Amino acid sequence: MQLVILAGGKGTRLGLTDIPKPMCPIAGKPLLERQIELAKTYGFDEIFILSGHLAHVISDYFGDGSRWGVKIHHIVEDKPLGTAGALKLIENKLAENFMVIYGDVVMDFDMQAMLAFANRMPAVATLLVHPNNHPYDSDLLQIDSRGRVTALLPKPHPDGLIYHNAAVYVFNKKILSYIAADTAQDFGKDIFPRLLQAEETLRAYHSAEYVKDMGTKDRLPVICADVESGKVSRLNKKNARPAVFLDRD
Repeated sequence: MQLVILAGGKGTRLGLTDIPKPMCPIAGKPLLERQIELAKTYGFDEIFILSGHLAHVISDYFGDGSRWGVKIHHIVEDKPLGTAGALKLIENKLAENFMVIYGDVVMDFDMQAMLAFANRMPAVATLLVHPNNHPYDSDLLQIDSRGRVTALLPKPHPDGLIYHNAAVYVFNKKILSYIAADTAQDFGKDIFPRLLQAEETLRAYHSAEYVKDMGTKDRLPVICADVESGKVSRLNKKNARPAVFLDRD
């Protein structure tokens, strides 16, 4: 499997000036390095890093990826193309199915389990979803009883929704036919609504593992503390966790 990391963030809200957002240190190590190490653990050996702002910082640090035992391709956009527009740049290099993650998300989840789900339940796009603690600034989803995404709701949204788009996807290459070339587009604002309008299948993969955007000054220290305490790795589904069953009657 191929992994695509969208690494064009500037980190403006974090006050970053000399490094791009994905290179922000998380407990002493660049976030992007943590993502690559996680991907290697789950068998990914080909990684595309799509960057723009201060892209040389990323390419100088990672090179061809051999130090991490993976093959890294660096693709630099000439102008901001958004999350989906950047993916169009590598259309001819992608396999039939591939995973996409955002370079500003701290994560430790069973990547192979999500891939297995996407193989069992084919869809143009499979989205990792879970509740989070900041729904006020998140894109939320409506999901039907069959696990299909039926609506994407940007903020502000109605009460009663809990499922957050965690910015981890498994795509079938068909999705690229819905992305225009050389045009700034985003998955949440443009492509997913386009897929729903065309009655394509978007499927929700539920996970309670740790997947959190670190992109604000108030979230960053909390997430760093979670990494240092072991909470991030402890929530991976490979680790057994206690459960409590409540009988409401």
